[in-house]
Amino acid sequence: MDELPQEETPEEQIPVGPPPPPKTPHELVVLLKQYEDVESAILVYKEAGAIMKQYEPVKAMARGMVEQMLRSTGESHVTTQAGTAGWTHPKTPKLDQEAWDKAMLEVPLCQGAQNAFDNSKHNLEQLQQPYMKMPDPTFVIR
Repeated sequence: MDELPQEETPEEQIPVGPPPPPKTPHELVVLLKQYEDVESAILVYKEAGAIMKQYEPVKAMARGMVEQMLRSTGESHVTTQAGTAGWTHPKTPKLDQEAWDKAMLEVPLCQGAQNAFDNSKHNLEQLQQPYMKMPDPTFVIR
């Protein structure tokens, strides 16, 4: 009796390389635990970052929608079961740089004070130079 030749699996059906990246946090954790190697960990880190970036436009749309609704009603804030939204009440004033630049042109005392500050700052930085130290390295994944 003649033997039938065994059918070979075409190469395009054999998975090559890493599996397609998972899309849920659970799948990412499973991948981490399954392989427990540096390459997989970096892949998972990057995939998680990419997934988070995909949600940024959605967050911006939702934020814009709530802001528009509050503006249309005249309310400054709203509280719901889902959370709260509204405008902050800053307590520290911020320099209006354009107004300050104009004041320095018109009021010599303002220009003098700014010049004294700039010179003192430069002198202070030079005096601090021997006491500078490099910060501790930070861990990054790229």
